[in-house]
Amino acid sequence: MELRLEKETALIEAILYLETDPVDEVALARISGLSKDVVEEALCRLAERYAGEDSGVELSRLGG
Repeated sequence: MELRLEKETALIEAILYLETDPVDEVALARISGLSKDVVEEALCRLAERYAGEDSGVELSRLGG
């Protein structure tokens, strides 16, 4: 069964846009109240969405 996670992914996206400093998965989980696993899946989905040619946004992992 595939998880849909549209709302969770939208929440993580909103947090990323609002934060002024880079945030890691642990901080995203703490801020959002989601589990780290859900945060990681949401980040993967966002990275896939942003990888398209029509996107000017790129997620980057800093220091690792």
